[in-house]
Amino acid sequence: MGESVVNVMAQLSEYRALQVGLIGVLRAAHPGVRDWDALHELPRRGTVVFAGEEWGFMKHGAGVRFTGAGSGRIVDPDVELERCPGGIDAWRLVDYFESLGIKGVEWDGRCWPVVEDGDVEVLVQALARAGVLVAAGRSRLFVMA
Repeated sequence: MGESVVNVMAQLSEYRALQVGLIGVLRAAHPGVRDWDALHELPRRGTVVFAGEEWGFMKHGAGVRFTGAGSGRIVDPDVELERCPGGIDAWRLVDYFESLGIKGVEWDGRCWPVVEDGDVEVLVQALARAGVLVAAGRSRLFVMA
């Protein structure tokens, strides 16, 4: 990992696939959880395996954060796990990009910085205006078109 500038579409696709997959294996591993928005019945910490990698998870507030044991990748899905498992927002992308050592992404003929929340918010809004991302109901939550 540790790339400094990468293609944004590849990264968004990978992030979405990881997030949806991790939520899926978490749900399968914990069938007793009734409310996937509040996560009350979910253990505070644990592990799941997805795509050949062990992922630690830690519940926080109304969400859950996954960290790849081998890769160090961080995936912190939006709190709307059940309604929108593929949801993307700028804050979560900053964590993901940082965990990969990504400082910028290429899209639409330019390099976009992705180190600060505000920079990624500008990128996400530009992707939404271009129709690459579509609003998912709540402000700042998007899905890939």
